[in-house]
Amino acid sequence: SSDVCSSDLEQIESILNTIRQNFKVDPKVEICIECNPESIDEPKLKKFLNYGVSRISLGIQSFNPKTLLRVARPHDDKTIFKALDAIKKSGFQNFGADFIMGLPYQTLASFKKELKTILAYEPPHLSCYFLSYDTKRIDLFKADSPNDDDQIKMYEHLTKTLKKVVQGEYKFLYLSPERLETSLFKEYLAGIDVSIIAIDEAHCVSQWGYDFRPPYLRIANLRNSLPNTPFIALTASATTLVQK
Repeated sequence: SSDVCSSDLEQIESILNTIRQNFKVDPKVEICIECNPESIDEPKLKKFLNYGVSRISLGIQSFNPKTLLRVARPHDDKTIFKALDAIKKSGFQNFGADFIMGLPYQTLASFKKELKTILAYEPPHLSCYFLSYDTKRIDLFKADSPNDDDQIKMYEHLTKTLKKVVQGEYKFLYLSPERLETSLFKEYLAGIDVSIIAIDEAHCVSQWGYDFRPPYLRIANLRNSLPNTPFIALTASATTLVQK
């Protein structure tokens, strides 16, 4: 949930209790809730722990207040640091942070600085992805965004992190469908010990796969490289047509 209120808390508790009453749940299973920085505080996080939630995914996107305002994010850097501190104080050992590359007013230097800042909090999970260029609204941001050369350098900087993944230094890797098809990823895939493939926002496979993002349909090709790795598809926002 991106904005967790009191009613949401009650629903989350009810859903998790219902699952446990009707299914055998492995005590070690990971239960993750996605939140924006402005939507959480320490008391709320402690309730999540009591419900059995084991990981928080925090949508940071950027530490730059000017950038966040430009892309209509309701939080700022102070809110982010407050949320990160609350996660640490609440007792959560497992949390993730999401960042976007190619945002307005972002430079290679600022991106590296932001990575250094978040790594100081030692997040077990870190997701970095590019600002999507597949909608008309992107024209509103292009003029203020880093050029292609700098974005390539950001990508190259992340490939170094990918090498660390191969070496077993990271437990969770978040990738877009398009990234799965790059030659660089395919080169490293053979050396990565993958325990499970989780397809987030799985409704996009049928909703977008036949349109402007066909790589969603080709996620299944991973089975050729990882025939013994389990797959799971997750969605909470599929339209009625997609559900059918």
